[in-house]
Amino acid sequence: MLRYIVKRILSLIPVVFIISIILFGLIKVMPGDPAKLMVQGGRPETYDARVEAARESLGLDKDIVTQYVRWMGNLAHGDLGMSSTYHTEVKNVVAEPLKNTVFLNIFVLIFSLGISILVGIRSAVKKGSLFDQFWQVFTLIGMSVPTFFLGLCLIFIFSFKLGWLPSFGMPEQGLSTGAYILSWIKHLILPVTTLTIIQLAGTMRYVRNAMLEVLNLDFIRTARSKGLSQKVIIYSHAFRNALIPVVTIVITQIGMLFSGSMITESVFKWNGLGYILLQGLNARDIWLVASMNLFYVVIYLVSNFIADITYALVDPRVKLD
Repeated sequence: MLRYIVKRILSLIPVVFIISIILFGLIKVMPGDPAKLMVQGGRPETYDARVEAARESLGLDKDIVTQYVRWMGNLAHGDLGMSSTYHTEVKNVVAEPLKNTVFLNIFVLIFSLGISILVGIRSAVKKGSLFDQFWQVFTLIGMSVPTFFLGLCLIFIFSFKLGWLPSFGMPEQGLSTGAYILSWIKHLILPVTTLTIIQLAGTMRYVRNAMLEVLNLDFIRTARSKGLSQKVIIYSHAFRNALIPVVTIVITQIGMLFSGSMITESVFKWNGLGYILLQGLNARDIWLVASMNLFYVVIYLVSNFIADITYALVDPRVKLD
């Protein structure tokens, strides 16, 4: 396995390099001039000088090859560049949103996986029952409804009509410890619910279909003929063999801990990575957008790598060459 891990890590390097070139090229062909957006306002007679100064501070006064080499060199040293929107380093801009995104998605991951695994197993065992039919309809609706529409519906019901929860924003500052925690809980409920429902729909179907496939195999019938209890058959034999397809989506969701949800965070104005990325796209903040997108690429490549390793740990029959 060690040989496989080393080989996979080395194979990721050219992938990241090629994607970084493509990403940088796409960023450069975006319309608009970030230097001009950075110096909006001020005295007209100093406008040109301020634009040139902004272009120099952003590194845009160099040719495109030099800009790319400098960007990659800075990334290697932990320097993500200068944000033209926030007039500070990108790493300072994304520090707080990264914490907020991880905090939000930890709850989403716990609820979506916990519910989907339990319900998916029971739906497979009770195939065709009223319970199974209800959750099949639920997952179909969850996969069909757009994220923004679901979020707006929850805001309309629980914020505007019932007045129970805040419609958007972040927890209030300057409160006592207890009040601050309560404010966090209230602000978390709607975005967590939205993301959980969306992710729950797909994950539940994965678990159900994987379990149905395993429950029809010969070794399950053999286990039943030996008189093993239903719980032992389901959780000790069937579910373990159904884990491989489930692991794929689980690892993907773990990767989402660090990527955020642009639509959900924008609907609820949650100060996370997705919301910051959207603001950067609107303002053509090239180094912010480029660095965050490359960060997402690395996260998903690492997630896929971890998934491959996990396959062998879950099922010893899987050989990594």
